Amino acid sequence: MSTEPVIQLGVLPTALAAAGAEVRSERQLDGVNLLPLLEGKTDKLAPRELYFRFGVQHAVRSGDWKLVKAGVDLEPMLVNLAEDRGEQNDLSTKFPDKKQELQALFDRWNSSMQPPRWDDRRWNGEESRTAAKQQKKKWKRADAK
Repeated sequence: MSTEPVIQLGVLPTALAAAGAEVRSERQLDGVNLLPLLEGKTDKLAPRELYFRFGVQHAVRSGDWKLVKAGVDLEPMLVNLAEDRGEQNDLSTKFPDKKQELQALFDRWNSSMQPPRWDDRRWNGEESRTAAKQQKKKWKRADAK
């Protein structure tokens, strides 16, 4: 068993390594090869940040620190996962420099990514969620006819 944090972006580099495939140097994969961890050759990966983005939701994790933005109307929340695994306590006001550091990491990573290809309105505030629910009801009525 490992307590090393991983993310789904590690699947592709791991599968390529397991298959013995060579990744061309000009290709930049977002994840890391997890095969040494899976094979028990190591119990630690090199320190790195983990990034997540889904529409307006996003997060970055660095060590035990995580910055999470859960909706367009919400401020990013800073948590320390070693002390708060349930992500209940926002430490932004207590550690503003850490929040700024993680936001800068996310912004740099996000600027290298393609922009989101759709706008999932469920996460864009109450007005957008209500509009999305009403649209869904219209589609259901139209499908029922």
